[in-house]
Amino acid sequence: MPDIRSQVALGERGRVVLSRLDRSFLIPNLVERDRATRISTPHALRLGLTGEGIRDPYPVLARQATEGLY
Repeated sequence: MPDIRSQVALGERGRVVLSRLDRSFLIPNLVERDRATRISTPHALRLGLTGEGIRDPYPVLARQATEGLY
């Protein structure tokens, strides 16, 4: 299992790490409690966003996936 300092390849599962930037917060490299699969999202490129996302998030300690939204 990779640690949070390494990046998993597309299609692999890993710990969710995200950054938040808006008018009220700058939170770089926030480590979430969830694990998810890293995916490519080509439709995001047309919107000017990054081309990567996640799917199937679930809490690290859960035995099965529950619904989640990012």
